[in-house]
Amino acid sequence: MTKIGVEEGLIFTKQLVASLAFSLLGWLVSWWNLSLVGVVFICCIYSWKVTYEKVVKLQKEKTKHFFKNEKHAIQEILEDIPKWVFFPDIERVEWINKIALQLWPDVTSYVRNFLENTLEAKIQASLSSKLRPFRFKKIDLGDQPPRITGVKVYTHHVGDDEIIIDMDVFYAGDMAVGIKISQFEAGVKDIQLKGTLRLILKPILRQPPFVGGIQLYFLTNPTLNFALTDVARVLEIPGLHALLTATILTQIGNYLILPNKLIYCLSSSVQPAQLLHTEPKGVLRVHLVEAKNLRGHDLTTKSDPYVKMTVASECYSSKVIMNCHNPVWKNEIHHFTVMELDGVDLQLQLFDKDDTSNDDLLGSCSPSVLLPLRIPFG
Repeated sequence: MTKIGVEEGLIFTKQLVASLAFSLLGWLVSWWNLSLVGVVFICCIYSWKVTYEKVVKLQKEKTKHFFKNEKHAIQEILEDIPKWVFFPDIERVEWINKIALQLWPDVTSYVRNFLENTLEAKIQASLSSKLRPFRFKKIDLGDQPPRITGVKVYTHHVGDDEIIIDMDVFYAGDMAVGIKISQFEAGVKDIQLKGTLRLILKPILRQPPFVGGIQLYFLTNPTLNFALTDVARVLEIPGLHALLTATILTQIGNYLILPNKLIYCLSSSVQPAQLLHTEPKGVLRVHLVEAKNLRGHDLTTKSDPYVKMTVASECYSSKVIMNCHNPVWKNEIHHFTVMELDGVDLQLQLFDKDDTSNDDLLGSCSPSVLLPLRIPFG
């Protein structure tokens, strides 16, 4: 008998035992002339006891998970709280935000030009012919610039000719954008962007300007959220929100997610090729084996699980195991090229496949597996 068959047999046995127990309870009430109120009270006490034991067990499991990965657990619970509140190696830099606020009016003209002359054409090229043409009808970047909520300067595992700085960037300003896609028009508002931006000052020179160049890129895909207006017309294009999100993140990745990056040469002695070249630090081999005791998002059916694995901009989705709470994957092996060791993690997301709506997230984790890769590549 298969494992699934055994589980179904156990479920049937539990249901049969429950039915017999209720029948026996009814027989005792009628036989001994017991008070129905008293019996109900006893059942309530028993139900509370079982529920309480489950809550205590769940709390113990959460506590174990917290101590196994304390930093990641805190970030999950307090996702919107700046990291500098909890982690001493991350510093608050409010003075940078004040400078950014003064520079924002001048920066907006550059951003608007980039959206109209570069990003618009890239988005249109990535859309199907049915959704063309695409163009920005209105671009109002508002008065609030992105904020840097924390900065970490690396002092270990860093070369002598470089300075590595990670900046937690968060934007939730008053930007409003109008777009036209095919014959439809829509507005985009309440835009939120969150990610970790790495700044590398390299190489270090012995004379002014002392830094030969600047490299700027996101370590992993940033999270993007926004709301669409003109809902009555937008609803005529199913999945527009998800399509725009994926398209915009893809274009961001083409410019600003490792191994892609923005570079600026500050010295004539430094060539762009020196800054663009990034030597891999190693290769991460991930072997997906199994998952146990999954709970389907839809309580009436079993889950159809698959795993999405991400390292920086590289992403891989496993095979979907249909109708299974304890999936086992065979020959699911994938190799990731690791460009950075500090600040880049393996992200695992477990989804329940849904053909009629968005796939449901069953769980996620980010195991610390890149530390053993601190070995010279090649």
